[in-house]
Amino acid sequence: MKQEFLQRFFPAFRATHLQTEIYGISQLNGDSLYEYWERFKELVASYPHYQFIESFLIQYFYKGFSGMDMRMVDASIGGGLIEKTADEAQHLISSLDITWIEVSPGLTG
Repeated sequence: MKQEFLQRFFPAFRATHLQTEIYGISQLNGDSLYEYWERFKELVASYPHYQFIESFLIQYFYKGFSGMDMRMVDASIGGGLIEKTADEAQHLISSLDITWIEVSPGLTG
C-alpha cells in the first residue's frame, strides 16, 4: 500500500529532483541564516519517505553557506559546524537563528 501511494503521489522524477535540490542547496543572495535554515528544513520535510543520514544533511547545508555566513557561524560556535555531531549542529543552528532574529528586528520569517 505504501509503495502504491509513493508511486502515485511521489513519482521517481520528483524524488530525483528533490534529492538534487537537497544535495545542491545554497544560501541565496540576501538570505539570512534563518531564511536559509527554514528553506532547508522545508525542503527536507518535503521528501518524507527518504531516510537521509543526518550528518550528510548538515554537510549539504553547511556547504551551501555564503562565505561570510560560514565564517560567522564557525566563529559564533567556536569552531567548524561541520566538526559537530548532527544533533549538536542542528541545536547550534537553531540557537543561532533565534539569536540573529532577536538582534535583527527588521527580519521577516
